[in-house]
Amino acid sequence: MTAAAGVSMLCSNRRLDSSALRGNAQTGKIKRHMRGGSVGEVNKERSGAYQEMSDEALIGRVRAGDEGAARVLFERHRGRVYALAYSYLGDRESALDVVQEVFGRVFGALWRFRSGARFTTWLYRIALNCCYDALRRRRSHPEEPAEQDVFALRGGDCEGPDASARRSELSAALRRAIAKLSPKLRDVFLLRFAEGLSYKEIANTLGINVGTVMSRLFYARQALREMLSDFL
Repeated sequence: MTAAAGVSMLCSNRRLDSSALRGNAQTGKIKRHMRGGSVGEVNKERSGAYQEMSDEALIGRVRAGDEGAARVLFERHRGRVYALAYSYLGDRESALDVVQEVFGRVFGALWRFRSGARFTTWLYRIALNCCYDALRRRRSHPEEPAEQDVFALRGGDCEGPDASARRSELSAALRRAIAKLSPKLRDVFLLRFAEGLSYKEIANTLGINVGTVMSRLFYARQALREMLSDFL
């Protein structure tokens, strides 16, 4: 495993080193789970209320730590981001990857959003930047994945005298974090990043649609980002 293996791979298309996944048989609940069981499901009554909210109202709730509002915001706008990405990249898999990258950036920088501004304008600006980044990477490194590693480790590649210990610590933390995902989220995450399956292949394997794959992958990455925050 490379120095930044594990966390940096969570949001790329690179396959995880199988050694990072050993001992991942036990499961558990993530720290912040939604009432009703699955991390990827929002309580129906609350979800209905969220649907009536404006983007700005949802953003206010997301800033206050409301995961349900974040999920509704993602579901509401993912289609338009995908359409934009596909028009630029002309490739379904690359466009789906860009959707994941865009919302990773959005929720990571939501505190910058100005009250009173139009959310979709800000969202499109981020989406366009992600598309341009993907096109640049494609021209520079045509064999590399289109999605940026947004889980980059703090301190770069962990080089130095403590690098080996840091890598071991990261590997163990990654195994524990993956084990804490709900079964639905863990299945999608591992099929994508450990097995390298496409979104369509995952959908066929699990008997779900591609949109559900996107949602579960997004929720899995959000949960892992929280659990691995010490390495970001």
